[in-house]
Amino acid sequence: MPDVFVRLDDERQEVEGFGAAFNEMGWLALAHLEESPSAPRSSASSTRRGSARASPRAACPSAPTTSRATGTPTTRSPVISSSSTSASRTTWTPSCRSSAPPRSSRAPPGRRPGVGVQWHGKGALPFLHPELRIYQTEQECGDGCNDWRYARYSWDLMTRFLLGGASAYHYWNIALESGGVIRWGCYQNSLVVVDPATRTYEYTHEYYVLKHVSHAVAPGARLVSTLSYTGYENQLAFRNPDGLLVLVVQNDGGSDLPISILVGDQVVRPVLPADSLSTFVLEV
Repeated sequence: MPDVFVRLDDERQEVEGFGAAFNEMGWLALAHLEESPSAPRSSASSTRRGSARASPRAACPSAPTTSRATGTPTTRSPVISSSSTSASRTTWTPSCRSSAPPRSSRAPPGRRPGVGVQWHGKGALPFLHPELRIYQTEQECGDGCNDWRYARYSWDLMTRFLLGGASAYHYWNIALESGGVIRWGCYQNSLVVVDPATRTYEYTHEYYVLKHVSHAVAPGARLVSTLSYTGYENQLAFRNPDGLLVLVVQNDGGSDLPISILVGDQVVRPVLPADSLSTFVLEV
């Protein structure tokens, strides 16, 4: 029996895209860079512990020093072509939720009625107005360490919001200077860490977590449900408008994990690297 069944006949909410906030601190951080900075190295099929490093603040645990697999987190079976651009759209205006029913479900042309949730809003997902789209508007900000531990937590947050019905998922800081200190004096994580002294930057673990979905999931995709009778619950599946299936799978164990996934009439049998995220783009 396959470990995971992808239920192609059970498509759920439309996924409009993934994004992040380009705020004042991000602008100040990126202003340190040269006009054409050298890009970090990138080439691999999965993201795992130790795959991205950023300068930690003094109180952070030591950065892991195991495998260094970075870059385009996509494995395809069979091999097909794919755009390298990120899927991100921010063309909505979320509405505030009150205890009373919304006055109208109609929205101005080009906009969609919706409700924005963040942080502890994840606990309210089952109780939101069913006629409104759900938009996750800000991921929890982290502690400035940009470590693999928090990247795993970011994946947990993403799955919780998307499986709870969110049509979009937004990270908070696109970029911060090394150390992650913000205006309030506290520490936060970011997708990109900029070193003002050397005028260079590094992608963080959370950048690659977000890329696992945004690189492969096209705007207008549909979340597809999955099923496992043997405890394989760490995956998200999407059906792109062109019919391609995107499957993002976490192996949170300490050793490589062979897994079998039934998609339509084919069984995919990858081996997931230890403590990793892997993305598969499939023709179905």
